[in-house]
Amino acid sequence: MTFGQPFLTQIQARILAGFPGPVALYMAAIVVAGGYLLGSVTIGNPRWYNVFFIGLAPLLLLPLAYLGLRWRLEHHPIFNAWEAGVVFLLANLVYASASCSCFSALIDGTR
Repeated sequence: MTFGQPFLTQIQARILAGFPGPVALYMAAIVVAGGYLLGSVTIGNPRWYNVFFIGLAPLLLLPLAYLGLRWRLEHHPIFNAWEAGVVFLLANLVYASASCSCFSALIDGTR
């Protein structure tokens, strides 16, 4: 996920004229939030018409994650595949909404 999220965000930003900057794949400590930043892409042109779709770029990895989960549950199911898929989808949606920093420029009023 550390490589896939910045990679897909940069591709999506290029398609939507977001003018992506350099990709940071290393882990860095965030002083303000007190957490860790696992990967980031700087967007040079965040606008109301492209920032939402650029922020949703990591969700393009959900089908790959679902296939991995499905492959795992075929061999040693702990609970049924439908329940696991729903829980996995909800967990990823919560993670994506909590870690998405695409709206920080709009919330801070910098753009």
